[in-house]
Amino acid sequence: MKILFANGAHVDIVLSSLPITNTILPIFKHLQHVTLPFRDWDNPYYSKSLTHDQLVEALQKFGKCVDVDVDPQRCDDQNYLNKLHQIYEAGYDGRSSWLDFHEHIHLCEAEKPCADLYVLSLDYRELSGPLEKKFDLTWLEHCSNTVKAGDVYIEWAELGKSPYSYWLSQEPNHINRLCELAKPWLKLRPKLRVSLQDHDLLGGIDAMGFQGWWAQYHDAWCQHWNVPSWTLQQMYTAAVFGNIPNLDIMIDLLKNRINPVKVML
Repeated sequence: MKILFANGAHVDIVLSSLPITNTILPIFKHLQHVTLPFRDWDNPYYSKSLTHDQLVEALQKFGKCVDVDVDPQRCDDQNYLNKLHQIYEAGYDGRSSWLDFHEHIHLCEAEKPCADLYVLSLDYRELSGPLEKKFDLTWLEHCSNTVKAGDVYIEWAELGKSPYSYWLSQEPNHINRLCELAKPWLKLRPKLRVSLQDHDLLGGIDAMGFQGWWAQYHDAWCQHWNVPSWTLQQMYTAAVFGNIPNLDIMIDLLKNRINPVKVML
């Protein structure tokens, strides 16, 4: 497998022999013919160069694309951002403009785990819908809470929030809303992540604060979603199925804003 860039350069991905790899490869047999709908903010060297004011300005711009008026004076208020999330939930109709709007809500949320980490996102967004697979919970046995520089992985990527993010963003303490918005890992989406540094996915997590809150809702939530349990370790885990040996080459391309265009077998 390899990642092809806009200037014709490519970097190779050395694959592992995990069970999940056998499911991922047939998906990319189809997607290798599809051009990535890459966005500037998928490149961490771009997104992390923006100030909060610039992110808010971008959120306003993408809000206008879906007829949502964003108040820039309230974008430091998590409750307001939660309301924008609700507008997205109600309005999303499959158009990529809604996804752009939603992704910028997340970019404006300062308090999130691993916010300072450099990770490249290779996301097919709405184009991958027909190729998504049901996630097999046994794959979690081969997942890890740490990734190394160059690791290529898939992680939880549901259209909603993890229970931890739900708690952190101060959503309502109501089991019905929790079950509606917070989800376990339900689908295997071909949204690839490439770690540009070693990091701990649980780094910065307020485990003690979360666990006391989560204990009240865990059993009912798990029953709703038909999962035996759902821990922080499962919320923030990675299915690492490959590694890029020549990571320096890719980092140089990204720093020069030369974007990926395809993932090929």
